[in-house]
Amino acid sequence: MHKYLALVTEILSEECVTAAVDLGFGVIKNQDFRLAGIDFSEFRSSQSKDKAIQIKKVLTEALLNKEVTLKSLKSEKSGVYLAFLYQPGKDVSYNDELIASGLLKPFVKRAAKK
Repeated sequence: MHKYLALVTEILSEECVTAAVDLGFGVIKNQDFRLAGIDFSEFRSSQSKDKAIQIKKVLTEALLNKEVTLKSLKSEKSGVYLAFLYQPGKDVSYNDELIASGLLKPFVKRAAKK
């Protein structure tokens, strides 16, 4: 897991953000991240469109144009990185706060079917 300072520059969806990541030595990279540790499978149906809009609004209000500490995990098959976002001075990730609020469910790895 890697830790960076970043500025959230765009909320792409209920599960993805773009951040300008400070890589050090004056190098800034814009990168898309998917929120780690959250189960987004419920958003695959058309019935959850209203909830997805609500989540995107919550993310926009809390994170857009705000500095965060970003802890990233290895890239998924799709090439999008997973990230835990921490607001300044907080020890609990914003991802975990969303789960604790009841807005989202934690990701639970399911066993492969035989």
